Amino acid sequence: MSTECEIWTKGTTGGGFSAMKKGGRTVYVRRVLWEARHGPIPEQMTVRSRCGNRLCVNPDHLYLDRPGCLDAPKIDGRFAKKDVDRTDPRAS
Repeated sequence: MSTECEIWTKGTTGGGFSAMKKGGRTVYVRRVLWEARHGPIPEQMTVRSRCGNRLCVNPDHLYLDRPGCLDAPKIDGRFAKKDVDRTDPRAS
């Protein structure tokens, strides 16, 4: 990733994800941003952030994934860059 996180400083969900009100409902900001840039999110897909920061709303950090399929490597509990060395002892 070549860009910095853009941290959401407004409302959050109970789980600490960026959230806002839209049409009287609480929605994830990541989903709103994804749909504004790329169109509808396919069924059975979720929007994730490559940096692993729940409050990051940088559109360049977002990608689609299937729920329960987190295969991205982590370092110190946070998602690592896509090209991380998986032999790094800190990576899980």
